Amino acid sequence: MRVTGFLTAALASAWIVAGAASGAAAMGSAKPGNNDADFTSAQEAVDAGRYADAIEHLKQAVAKRDDNADYYNLLGFASRKIGDFENAFAYYEKALSLEPDHKAAHEYIGEAYLETGKLAEAESHLARLDKICTFGCAEYTELKERIAAYKATH
Repeated sequence: MRVTGFLTAALASAWIVAGAASGAAAMGSAKPGNNDADFTSAQEAVDAGRYADAIEHLKQAVAKRDDNADYYNLLGFASRKIGDFENAFAYYEKALSLEPDHKAAHEYIGEAYLETGKLAEAESHLARLDKICTFGCAEYTELKERIAAYKATH
């Protein structure tokens, strides 16, 4: 009985920590290597809805370090928010080429596919998130809800 209680507590703690980490890292700020001032400024610009400013900061961050999936993911997000889907898709694909299991990039590219009327592509990224997020994650839940809402209105 005592071992079972310990294992249950350990699993519950791991679940809570994993959930908190996935939420904090959705845009990548909690990951090592994202302490670049331009990336920080970009995140602040995104939070304020200044997507064009964010793009400029992110381009400067990428010029210094072009191997960071979080930078490209946020570039995709900001580009999508200003309606530049061509660049948004390119940036999301770059993020996924650098980090194939990047949860936020899968969520956001799925949302971009929905915004451009490509349900099957969005569902393929949901399926990928289902495999990545063994016990579920916020990115999976969010994209699943968006797909359901899309289906209800189309």
